Amino acid sequence: MNNLLLGGIMFIFFIGCNTKDAKDETDKNIENVDSEFVENDTKVEDTVLDKAPDFNLPDIDGNIKSLKDYKGKLIYLDIWATWCGPCRIQIPAMKELEKKYGDKGIVFLSVSVDPEKDKDKWMQMIKEEQMSGEQLYAGVTSSSFGLNYKVEFIPRFIIISPNGEIIMNNAPQPMDFATRSVNSEIVHIFDLYIKTNQ
Repeated sequence: MNNLLLGGIMFIFFIGCNTKDAKDETDKNIENVDSEFVENDTKVEDTVLDKAPDFNLPDIDGNIKSLKDYKGKLIYLDIWATWCGPCRIQIPAMKELEKKYGDKGIVFLSVSVDPEKDKDKWMQMIKEEQMSGEQLYAGVTSSSFGLNYKVEFIPRFIIISPNGEIIMNNAPQPMDFATRSVNSEIVHIFDLYIKTNQ
């Protein structure tokens, strides 16, 4: 009974997220990421949601990275934690996407919000799972990352333009729960970005 209820909720969620209007708006934003003007002569800055806050976060080797280090590339930001089951389920699909698109001007940036006491656990999981892409650590209280990005739930995926604008505050997740494979919605977004920015 619980599985049936969960399946029904997820079906409604995916139907709601896959409306034509939402897809058209996504297409419009992605197509015009590097254009000066959109078709109706509105500047691109008016079509995006917000400017991505800067950050200074360590990677697994202790090197400090900031948003400007990824300037010029589309960023697929994954905010997660080792204790979060739904976050961990996304890892295989995230790895597949990074393998397919990582050399095509798209950065796969995963930021951990694990508590400070679990930082070693985060480092261990990256090695054990052979997680690819860029792995950064924000912690819970050691940085203002969570507050700046208004993180209220995880996993959370955000798409940031090469100029640092937030294109999608709640982007599609890597895995499609209905098919248990890579989400075709995010594949569509990446393919469209590559096609229009070659």
